[in-house]
Amino acid sequence: MNDGISRDLWLKALVDAGVQHDDNDEQAVTVEEFAATFQLPIGTARHQLMRLVECGKAVRTRKRGMSRYGRTISFVAYRLL
Repeated sequence: MNDGISRDLWLKALVDAGVQHDDNDEQAVTVEEFAATFQLPIGTARHQLMRLVECGKAVRTRKRGMSRYGRTISFVAYRLL
């Protein structure tokens, strides 16, 4: 790979192009995090996040975190554009 372009720049270009990746997106929020922030039921939070994606205001991505069983897993998450 070209040493002049960092991995982060490649990943940003992929996200900008609408290509999803399985990397950890620290700027993204999970449905549960969004629901807790705005004190919404999970279903309402999920619906609002999907509407943001449909309107081009957010992108669906992935974020790593701990499951309730203590395992590191990848969650669906959303990041504002």
